[in-house]
Amino acid sequence: MMVNVNAEKLQNERVSKGMSRYKLSLLSGLASNAVFRMETKKQKVSFVRLQAVAKALNCDVNKLIDKEN
Repeated sequence: MMVNVNAEKLQNERVSKGMSRYKLSLLSGLASNAVFRMETKKQKVSFVRLQAVAKALNCDVNKLIDKEN
């Protein structure tokens, strides 16, 4: 299933945890450019990939989903 990422919430969550994009990519198992794209572009990503990011951030995946688009 593909979902829209709320880029602003994702970036805010990462920054509030004091985490770099690189560290988030390592913890989530995604490429650093994938994390960059999630934070800077409106795009759909697989729920599984967003779930990995949420787990690395220790937050609820629903917080990172853009429910308006």
